[in-house]
Amino acid sequence: MPINTNQFLQTFVDESMELLQESEKTLLSIDIQSVNSENINHLFRAMHSIKGTSAIFNFTSINLFANTLESFLGQVRSNTRILTKADIDLLLKSVDCIRTAIVNIKNKNPINNGELSELSTIFNEKMVGMPHAASDKIGSLEKPIERKTQKFGWDITFTPSRNSFQCGTEPSRLFKQLSEIGKLSIQAGIDQLPEFHQLDPTECHLNWHLKLYTDAPQKEVENIIYWVEDKENVCITPICTEEKESPIIEKKSTVENKTTQKNAAQTTSIRIETKKIDSLINITGELIINQSKLNQITKNFNGTPLTDIYETLDLLETHSKELQEKVMRIRMVPIEFLFNRFQRLAHDLSKDLGKEVNLIIAGEQTELDKNMIEMLSDPILHLMRNALDHGIELPAAREKAKKPSVATIWLNAYQKGSHIIIEMIDDGAGLNKEKILSKAISAGLLKENQGLSDDEIYKFIFQPGFSTAERISDISGRGVGLDVVYKNITALGGKIEVQSKMGIGTTFRLCLPLTLAIMECQLIKISGQIYIIPLMNILEITKLDIKQFNKINDRTRLYHFREQYIPIVFLQEIFSIPNFSVDIEKKLLIIMEVNNQLIGLVVDELLSQQQIVIKNIEENYEKIPGIAGVTILDDGKAALILDINAILDFASNPQLINNKPEFSEKN
Repeated sequence: MPINTNQFLQTFVDESMELLQESEKTLLSIDIQSVNSENINHLFRAMHSIKGTSAIFNFTSINLFANTLESFLGQVRSNTRILTKADIDLLLKSVDCIRTAIVNIKNKNPINNGELSELSTIFNEKMVGMPHAASDKIGSLEKPIERKTQKFGWDITFTPSRNSFQCGTEPSRLFKQLSEIGKLSIQAGIDQLPEFHQLDPTECHLNWHLKLYTDAPQKEVENIIYWVEDKENVCITPICTEEKESPIIEKKSTVENKTTQKNAAQTTSIRIETKKIDSLINITGELIINQSKLNQITKNFNGTPLTDIYETLDLLETHSKELQEKVMRIRMVPIEFLFNRFQRLAHDLSKDLGKEVNLIIAGEQTELDKNMIEMLSDPILHLMRNALDHGIELPAAREKAKKPSVATIWLNAYQKGSHIIIEMIDDGAGLNKEKILSKAISAGLLKENQGLSDDEIYKFIFQPGFSTAERISDISGRGVGLDVVYKNITALGGKIEVQSKMGIGTTFRLCLPLTLAIMECQLIKISGQIYIIPLMNILEITKLDIKQFNKINDRTRLYHFREQYIPIVFLQEIFSIPNFSVDIEKKLLIIMEVNNQLIGLVVDELLSQQQIVIKNIEENYEKIPGIAGVTILDDGKAALILDINAILDFASNPQLINNKPEFSEKN
């Protein structure tokens, strides 16, 4: 019975993506001055695996291309050729090409066979005419001496006349004669081929593009071709190679390249360690035992002491919490799956910008919820681009400032309590506060320099459309990027800190919860309804002091808190609860911090703190402004989780609130 390979397709996609990710990482780590043989072996084995698995699924174009790469790496592996910097760039481009093909397979789109074929041709040309190694060991390879352009073959365009068959021209005989003096590759052009019912077999509608790899002089090639065809129908040019510039097909923009990487990296499965599965099985066994105990107690209940029931319930609660923790650990994956993508970005973008940058990654084994890792891809991408384009200076400028010509960017992750901290640090020029202030004033975000703190000044760079770039490029200058960072990080329940020093560098610090599924929260009651606030946003809870309360108008109220005035909001207004009155003296005020901004939320009653499991409300209902999700409480009732970022928007823009409360204030 034939095997249905479709059931294994996802496994093929996942494993191929892992092999390509590791291959890219290996290529970026290769020191061209001293090539490590194990790196070459690793690349060779990866291409060999992709070649084999793609053949099983009949992905012929990937199979043939992987075979070509395997042959090329085989020459390096056997020490019959020297690996150059141009080769590394071309191999990186090849990894991108295979990755794009596999993404197309995953999305059930056609593969771009033309790009694979063109890259394959380039490697075949290299294997025929590029330099060979003179050393016995790959590990001791020296950097190849720069050579002048050398001819090693002929590029032939052959376009026979329409009646050439009638004149006795036989292209097959021509190809046979050319193949006798060198290695010949043939590509037929069928763009002029008519529909089948219009086809005349006595007429020639084809043209050919030939590549002849030979030491034979041009005169010898001409003698063969012109014997069967007029000169006007043939174009012969030398095939050349130059080590300075690898003949890469088409230079894609960095943005396109990284978008492909991001889409390629998103997978629907994760690998789980066996010990994690074993621990789940053990906990499940304990839960079954507890369930049996409860069943036995209930079945034979005849005045059984309540202590037995309480003990069993305590064990059930303990094991349930342990099960919850272990299930959550399964969703946790090392953040290196995210960080490894940016080695390539730093390599390509610094090259495009003419800068020399060394990216140092630390804390890559720090674990984070897989869903969060995917959502962090865009923010870190924009931070990296910002650092490379705006932060890092050109080598000449760095040398003038008595700094190393090679700049350094540190990407670091570590766990701090129940949060994950991600830092991006560069040793570039730092943020120019005066320039930011000037731009903020000209953009109408600020009337004049009001003696703002550094934190308040740096907040402007996260405003949509805000940019201090003097020119617009493909990389930056349009005022987009950092506002995406702000929106995505706050949507994850995190916050951003910025530290900078002119001429020294800049640090962006992201503080994020460990997971999006479970959250430490504070339960509150407003107008008889229970709501939930993430505990990480709460700075202080205090009794509302009427003396510190200031009503500006029906929509704007401020509260004097520690030498500053902060806006306060009533949830009843946001959710349009009708006919409510506010007795200020009986209320509590929760001071919350969102991205270094303080707001106050007026509540009726403070309840308990607990862990809650977040459920998506949009999947079953629709998006509600001000609501981030929903959870089920101990009594089985649903409670809404407040979106603190939306609450901040309401506090900053009271005109968004339609309902006006009736105040019963005591002055």
